[in-house]
Amino acid sequence: MPKKKASADDPIFTDDNGEKKSMEETESTENIGDMVSLDGVGTQENSIDAESISSEILDSDFADSSDDILSGAENILRLSETSSEKISGADDVAILEESEATVLMQDSLATEETDNLSPAVLPGSRRQQPAESSILTLEVRGEVQTQQDIDDTVWHEIRNSQISRRPLTGILGKVEQLESGVLIAIVNYKGVRIAIPVSEMMLHLERSSFNSDSEFSIRQAQTLSSMMGAEIDFIVHKAAKDGKARVAVASRKSAMMFLRQRYYINISKSGLPQVHPGRVVEARIITVHEWAVRVEIFGVEFNIGRDYLSWDAIEDIRDEFFVGDTVLVRVTQVIGDTLENLRIFADIRSLTNDNTREKLEAMKTQTNIVGTISDVRKGVYLISLIDGVKALSHICVDSRGRTPGRGDQVMFVVTRIDWDRNMAIGIIARIMRRNL
Repeated sequence: MPKKKASADDPIFTDDNGEKKSMEETESTENIGDMVSLDGVGTQENSIDAESISSEILDSDFADSSDDILSGAENILRLSETSSEKISGADDVAILEESEATVLMQDSLATEETDNLSPAVLPGSRRQQPAESSILTLEVRGEVQTQQDIDDTVWHEIRNSQISRRPLTGILGKVEQLESGVLIAIVNYKGVRIAIPVSEMMLHLERSSFNSDSEFSIRQAQTLSSMMGAEIDFIVHKAAKDGKARVAVASRKSAMMFLRQRYYINISKSGLPQVHPGRVVEARIITVHEWAVRVEIFGVEFNIGRDYLSWDAIEDIRDEFFVGDTVLVRVTQVIGDTLENLRIFADIRSLTNDNTREKLEAMKTQTNIVGTISDVRKGVYLISLIDGVKALSHICVDSRGRTPGRGDQVMFVVTRIDWDRNMAIGIIARIMRRNL
């Protein structure tokens, strides 16, 4: 590049070394320093090389001496060191920012994990606690029903029975008499009180057989008391809430009519009702008497006598069958074609094997065997022998002249076998133990 000559008008300046320079030379030198300084601060990769800058200065028209060149090189080195310190500081800032970002990320992950936990186990959490904390279950994603949830579900079932007219099943647990004198049966359905008036219980009591209302009411109360603990079906007619209490009024009669229509009147795909002769069905024991068991078979009640309960002799039915139990029965006959006049006959013993005949064949005349008096009817003693065979006796020859009673243990002597009734006939030799 050709060197420009200084004119007389150009201002002259004196540098630090005492040498005179023109204004243009001074501005050029400052521009070179500015460019080097900007390049050094800009990037780390473009670090300043002292030798390359020195050679660049040697080629410049503005370098007049070696001292000036060395001075410029030293300045450039200082600028490079300053740039390196700035870049190193920038690296430290980047590392610090990266460390802070890592810490923030770890805090975020920890917060995310604690969010999955129940708020009850985070008392010191900075997050706002919900009003109602969830239940921490033992199983993952397990569900727990509170008592309020259970009560709401039961009440929904009761309301659904009222709307759809579908029967529910509860336990007869109480008999009450209102101030008006009306008897009501209290059924417990999953903790809810269900009231059923006695007129809706279908007790099958004939009003004409009682002389007064009080006698009839007493008989109704006795019948209901004998049914305590039995499972009965009902259909809700009214349901209401009285504060926190929930009560409902229902009808057993409506439920029994519903079951009769479904199981005795309606015809199934087989061309027969679901309950028909020969069918084995489940039955609920409603009451237990000394001589019979009363069962309900899908809305129809029936008494099964002692002789149809078992092939073996039963000393006391109340020791073998209990109210509230369920038994299998075989339907032998169904009478009636309307809901009101349906009758049914069934037995239990036909479901078991009869080995009574084998036992009778092994029993010889004059065989002495221990038995228990199961019943006394008009001077005739019914005896349950120890091997399960039924026996009958008209005579007692106790040496002390005592008369046997129900539950007494006696010595029975076989005189003959009644094959038609499958029982032994004989006499009572003596009373071994009294039933006091």
